[in-house]
Amino acid sequence: MKILLDSRMINNSGVGTYIRNLLKNYEKSNENIYVYALTNNSVYEISGKKSKIEIVEVKYSTPIYSIREQIVLPYYINKIKPDLVHFPNFNVSYFLKTPFVVTIHDLIYYLHADACPNKIGYLYARVMMKHAARKAKLIITDSMYSKKDIVQNLNVSEEKVHVINPGINKNYLHVENSQNILKKYKLPANYIFYIGNHEPRKNIMGIITAYSKSKYRNDYFLVIGGKKDLRRKDIYNIIENLKLEKRVIFTDYIEEEDLPAIYSAAKLFIFPSFYEGFGLPPLEAMACGTPVISSNASSLPEILGDASIFVNPTNIDELTGAIDNILNNKNLADDLIKKGYEQVKKYSWDTAAIKTIDIYKNALGYIK
Repeated sequence: MKILLDSRMINNSGVGTYIRNLLKNYEKSNENIYVYALTNNSVYEISGKKSKIEIVEVKYSTPIYSIREQIVLPYYINKIKPDLVHFPNFNVSYFLKTPFVVTIHDLIYYLHADACPNKIGYLYARVMMKHAARKAKLIITDSMYSKKDIVQNLNVSEEKVHVINPGINKNYLHVENSQNILKKYKLPANYIFYIGNHEPRKNIMGIITAYSKSKYRNDYFLVIGGKKDLRRKDIYNIIENLKLEKRVIFTDYIEEEDLPAIYSAAKLFIFPSFYEGFGLPPLEAMACGTPVISSNASSLPEILGDASIFVNPTNIDELTGAIDNILNNKNLADDLIKKGYEQVKKYSWDTAAIKTIDIYKNALGYIK
């Protein structure tokens, strides 16, 4: 099989992680597969001369989600002449005649206009998702919840949508001594942790409000990781109104290699999101031995199983109660940690890669 994996977003945090881990596991595969990785820059290192992966570099800058993308992409794909193209995101080549499969991780940009940078971006996402779903041979998604969303909103059959859970990187393990990393980011010893973007659906306002009501707010800091979004003035206003300027810490961007130490040192991880197609951060926290509080909305109960305390994300008192319960009950925290270690064993990039290759075969009509 001659597969082209659109790898132009390989440096991105979300889709990039997906691409890198597929490539890594394709190299180890015993399958008769040869993969072309189409990238904007040669960032992926080939492990050997006889690798199954060949980097095909786009020779000039082509912005993602642009009109130029739609002009340039077919040129490179037609030049390679693959049997099948795999788009790891919904920004497929609109006029492509080569058969393709697409991964639609979730419908966040289809259902939540506030997750898009502007109205044009929202309209673009809706048009492209519908087109990708209609034209793809098969669709891959991250959870049963997302499959249900795709079937209901994009008007495709259940048989066309296949669930393949992403894996968890193996470097997410408990770190015994996090002091050097905490010092690097100027973090205290005792803290509650959240990491992710600052979109409204992430419910950071709810996290801050619930923390302000906790009886342990003076014993534990609230650390909010992820790139700052200066547009979210409401977040900074509520911190000022609740007089939490000295208790809430924003780290800004955290290097991925430092995350296991920061997860490990946290007393608990909090993730009361309104909508997630999968929810990787709480699984990463579990892998690092940190108890998790999660929303009971969207895919999170499906993905986290019985290894989290689940709360209604709109109920602030319930969220505060969960925080206080974990901080006050070591047996509960230890039980969540134990269950978390078991839960994360279900998610493997090895398995995800094997299942994805099976999708390629299915799309091309291969018989194993």
